[in-house]
Amino acid sequence: MRLVRRLLGALLALLVIALVAGDKPWSEGLVERIADGHPPRPIDYARYYRWWIALANAALLAGLLATARRWAGAPDPAPCADLAPSPEGRRWLWVGVLVAVALGAWMTWPRMSLSFWDDEQYTVRRSVDGLYVLQADGEVRFREVRSRDTWLYTLNRPNNHVPFSLAARASLAGWRALARPELRFADEAAVRLPAWLFGMGAIAAAGFLLGRMGMPRAGVAAALCLALHPWAIRYASEARGYSLLLLCIPLLCAALLEVLRTGRWRAWVALGGVQVLLLWVYPGGAAILGVANAALVVETWRRRRGSAALRDQLTRWAVASALAAGLFMTLMGPNLFMFLFHIEWDRDVLDARFLREVASHLLAGVAWGVRRFQEHYVEGRDLLAATPRLFGAIVWTSCAAAALGALRLCRRPGGWVIACVLVLPAPLTLVGVALRETLIHEWYVIFALPSVAILVCTGADAVFAGVRPPRLAGSLSATLLAALLAGHAVLTAPVRHALRTRSVQPTREAVLLTRPHLDPHSRENREILTVSWARTPFYYDPNVRKIGTAEQLHQLMAEADRSGRPLYVNVGRPHQAIKRHPDLKALVERRDLFEPVATLYGFEPRGHMEIHRYRGR
Repeated sequence: MRLVRRLLGALLALLVIALVAGDKPWSEGLVERIADGHPPRPIDYARYYRWWIALANAALLAGLLATARRWAGAPDPAPCADLAPSPEGRRWLWVGVLVAVALGAWMTWPRMSLSFWDDEQYTVRRSVDGLYVLQADGEVRFREVRSRDTWLYTLNRPNNHVPFSLAARASLAGWRALARPELRFADEAAVRLPAWLFGMGAIAAAGFLLGRMGMPRAGVAAALCLALHPWAIRYASEARGYSLLLLCIPLLCAALLEVLRTGRWRAWVALGGVQVLLLWVYPGGAAILGVANAALVVETWRRRRGSAALRDQLTRWAVASALAAGLFMTLMGPNLFMFLFHIEWDRDVLDARFLREVASHLLAGVAWGVRRFQEHYVEGRDLLAATPRLFGAIVWTSCAAAALGALRLCRRPGGWVIACVLVLPAPLTLVGVALRETLIHEWYVIFALPSVAILVCTGADAVFAGVRPPRLAGSLSATLLAALLAGHAVLTAPVRHALRTRSVQPTREAVLLTRPHLDPHSRENREILTVSWARTPFYYDPNVRKIGTAEQLHQLMAEADRSGRPLYVNVGRPHQAIKRHPDLKALVERRDLFEPVATLYGFEPRGHMEIHRYRGR
């Protein structure tokens, strides 16, 4: 207890010093800035709210310090023997999980060096590294991202995933120190490396979670399922934080089991840390933590009722939750206030089409269908058309196995808590979206992917549980799991092939069709005119000129005629480009003026790009 009091006292002293000596909200000129009609900036939110957050944390620490005798000195409760990690199949569980991680690494690595797509480019240029910018004097200079912009969201688009951005910035700095490249373009693999490591960790964590609960066959199968699943492959090799979210789900479940088993402080600290990390990378995960904490409190009461340990455990839960909330607000508070007071989410309607898209992604990691360019993309309905019987067998078997898996978990000690965490958050999230009519995309529900893999494999492993002798039951279960995994692998093979060979949006490839290389300072590149009005490739081509009218394009055509310089038009998302500027699209499709150079199809339709070259006069 003495150590706890000293630690709390030291932290409180640091906060008091910061509150007294640091900048105050009223000294930053924020009120005057707003009164003068200037919109607040991210740094304004940080300067204003971090003082109030520090004050709240100081009050929290003071309260904990004053009551430390009541909660810090209580002895650890007797561990619950029924929740002890199972030693069953531990050796071959390790082998199976390592094989799954190696398979996932092999499946994912080819995507690491593919071109950044829009959201990745936005993260790199606004939060991780920076970009080359064409100046008014015609020179190209690199605009570097400040360190504060890595942990602060921008006002207009919250697409940062702060823990990933911090890790990506460190990874990129390490790559630059070793490679010493001449240009400041970010290496795609270096930026994506943290996401890749998190993704491999998610595969291993899912396997070991089920192994800990005494289901090693299901654990290896769940790890293999994630290693082969196209949705997991994509986000384990994409420069965003969703793979870290996938890792947090099994880690949260394991931490819950450890808290219920031992009730020791280190278990509570681990649980609080996982919760902070999950919310920090994905603030939309509030439903996950709400379900987890509610189930944890109920199970703690059920197990410890009638004993002195009940009060001590509930007190530890309250203390750990309060400290986790204080840490989270310290890390994320300014961003949350920007959400509340600045960002206006588009209103959306949750309909059957969206639910179908989510189901298609959970099954195969791909959209069910789009209206244009279907012949160039793999879609869920294509998988159904190609193998209708296999598709139906996988869908119905998976649904039945997931239901059986949830029942199997509920019958194990403490398993109903894990079942709640795996089953309830996704429906609750969708219900909340429906009630509030806020914007949602399919990938906002990706946290359900490890849950589905765990539930399906747990259920399939239990189908032959009643068969005797047990060795025969084990063989039959292993055969069923292998057949289910093989069927899913065959069904989704076209999606994996597309993922491993195509960028989501081939921006760099499109730019290299218009220029010999990416060096923005090169004289060769200065002698080439490139223009765009849709999905302008600023990151890979800082010399590109953005236009908005046919008159501007005519002026550039005249400039190309006068100077004899080639002129290329780079059009991203042509089906949207037609809607926004039909006059420009009609102009570049005139074959007497422009010739088509190439049409590039990304992994999904929003990555579709066209290159046209002006013929000249």
